Amino acid sequence: MTTLNGWPEVSEKAVTRIVVGGDKNGATVLDGDVSRAFRWLLEQFHTRVEPIAEVNGWRSVAFNRQIGGAARSNHTSGTAVDVNGGRHPFEAHHPGKRYSSGFTTAQERATRAILREAAGLFRWGLDFPVGRRDAMHFELANGTTRADVAAFVARITEQQEDDMPTADEIARAVWGYKAPGTETANIDAHAHLRRINGNAQAAAQALDVKKLAAALAGELPAGTGGLSAAQTQKACEAAIRKTLGSLDS
Repeated sequence: MTTLNGWPEVSEKAVTRIVVGGDKNGATVLDGDVSRAFRWLLEQFHTRVEPIAEVNGWRSVAFNRQIGGAARSNHTSGTAVDVNGGRHPFEAHHPGKRYSSGFTTAQERATRAILREAAGLFRWGLDFPVGRRDAMHFELANGTTRADVAAFVARITEQQEDDMPTADEIARAVWGYKAPGTETANIDAHAHLRRINGNAQAAAQALDVKKLAAALAGELPAGTGGLSAAQTQKACEAAIRKTLGSLDS
């Protein structure tokens, strides 16, 4: 059986878990290029629209039926996610009430900018028909093919590689993260480090945290913050892990 956007329903074996933002459980979506595309979407949302506190993705056909999900829901093909559902309700769950997406005008504008950058790859539930609007919901658009997703992933990977921060930028970002109030405190450590992690994930490579921390420590002036070289490296490693979450070294 295919879902509403034309993708086949899948079992749990076909999905993978992606974690972005504050939801440590993350969301399961179709493995491969689809998961890379959704990781990009969620990272953009988290950075440019609002912090992600909760995100959900794939459902089994049985569970989808149990919770009253739409027949042939795109969630059952692993090609849809719901983001911060408590803030952005499904209109059909509140019949007779004036619908509010839960987004400000600026947030809605930022979301649409992200979707334009994806060149129609994703559809937003806020654009569903009146009575079925679902502001939490994002899905692969109807008619999107595997080739479309692969081309998009190739494009964003190339952009990320071109936009890779220098070792000096990374080092200053890490130290700024650990030392608020310093001249580097205005550097967005999270943005720099998410970008590094995103590049590693897009290339299907694990990020070697200890190796990166050693490289960053080497970029910092000797005795920075009154720490020894070994202490500086440990501080860098702690900052990376805290920023990116738990990663295997």
